[in-house]
Amino acid sequence: MKKIILSVSLILLSTVTAQAFDLTGKTGVGVTGGKVFPVGDNAFNDQAEGAWAYGAYVRHQLNPNWGVDAAFTRQDYDKICTCTRSNIVDVMGMYRVKGAEDLTPVVGAGLGLVENKGHEKLHLGVRLRAGMEKAYSEQLTFGLLLDYQNVSKLPGSDSGPIPSDIHTVVPKLEMTWYFGK
Repeated sequence: MKKIILSVSLILLSTVTAQAFDLTGKTGVGVTGGKVFPVGDNAFNDQAEGAWAYGAYVRHQLNPNWGVDAAFTRQDYDKICTCTRSNIVDVMGMYRVKGAEDLTPVVGAGLGLVENKGHEKLHLGVRLRAGMEKAYSEQLTFGLLLDYQNVSKLPGSDSGPIPSDIHTVVPKLEMTWYFGK
């Protein structure tokens, strides 16, 4: 019984103990991957079946809470003949709710350009993010995130062959390696 109580206590202490990892001024490179789920009731989402999303990014942490990402992401789709892939280049502001704490909720919003394979026109991409990020050191963080992506026509242009906005939700994992400072 003592071993069980000691084991449970050690587990609780190790998970409750918080460390501060101030990433201010650090720049990181990261990779991300997840599953694409088209959502909403429109012509594209009625045909498409999401496959995988993967990408790479550079992140700079401005202060303990605010950071900026520049990312390239590819979203693949199955069972649709008009668009099998979206290439996305975007910039996103990220907010770490608990700042320098090792486990923190994160939220973000960003804009970018989206090229859909098979369509020569660029489209506007809006991305919203929510999730949790865990810092294991001042160099390494992992995130469990949920991104919402909306792809629509650029203001002042026609939509090209895409008949309606594309809406996707992407649950994903990310890993960031920080350097500098």
